[in-house]
Amino acid sequence: MNADLAEMVVRECGRRWPRGATQPPGRLLRPMLVLESAMAVGGDPVRILPAAVGFECSHVGGLVQEEIIHRAAGPAADAIVASNALLFEWFRALSECVDRGVPPERVTEAMRIQASTGLDSCRGTELELAHTLQSGLDGYLRMARLKTAAPLTAACRVGAVLSGATPAQTNALAEFGDGLGLAYQIREDLKTYERNVEAVTRDGRADIRVRRLSLPVLLAHDAASPRDRARIERLLAKRSAPDRLPQLVEIVRRTDACGTAMRMAEQHAAHARTVLTALPPSGHRVRLAGMTSTLNALIPASRRHVDG
Repeated sequence: MNADLAEMVVRECGRRWPRGATQPPGRLLRPMLVLESAMAVGGDPVRILPAAVGFECSHVGGLVQEEIIHRAAGPAADAIVASNALLFEWFRALSECVDRGVPPERVTEAMRIQASTGLDSCRGTELELAHTLQSGLDGYLRMARLKTAAPLTAACRVGAVLSGATPAQTNALAEFGDGLGLAYQIREDLKTYERNVEAVTRDGRADIRVRRLSLPVLLAHDAASPRDRARIERLLAKRSAPDRLPQLVEIVRRTDACGTAMRMAEQHAAHARTVLTALPPSGHRVRLAGMTSTLNALIPASRRHVDG
């Protein structure tokens, strides 16, 4: 093995992932194949290095997934494999735009947007799992922006980039996607607390959502009396309790946290509609604006909560 090339790979992995998540575990077979193949035909290893490191990142990620798959087995493992395939299809499908006449440089930029968005979504999910009352409203909005708004922002930006939009139009559509995404996440958070207490208690998924600390609970904690604030903290500290959901729902409603959250959602939706005025008038612009008024319809049926 070429020690100098191997050192280049190790350094680049460390630069991209300082926490060591992808520090090379073994022989660096994949990145070395990339670099040696490139150099065998006169390629510059410095230029090719990002691609080589990408192979190593994918390999290490695959090892992590493989370990989880072997431990999970059954339908859960099948679901992980299928989801991985869909993520890779995301990029293969994008490449087909070149075959349909989209200039390659636009597809390259769209690919960059998609990849960055995938990383943002992972960071958002990580923040969601670690979110606490002490994270505050700013922490919640950062999580929601990365986890939910970033993919919608990217969808708008990619559509604009592939179509040759001006920078101003692209930025307007991206800002629209951000506002729509934040409004969407807040409306999704509200679903647990808009139903009657009996329905909430029967929903096994609701307790999971509460433990991940949704916006209504965060707002209720900020607005509550010291006594209710302490109650919220005790309830969230419990790993599982049959009376937790009804008590939280009662405090959330008493503090009008749902009303506050709804107003926040509408503010983000209204901003999203406003930025669309940078686009030329069309039925498409009207339909985009209409999405901010039909957020319930945008939430997949499998994620809606039905009273009964």
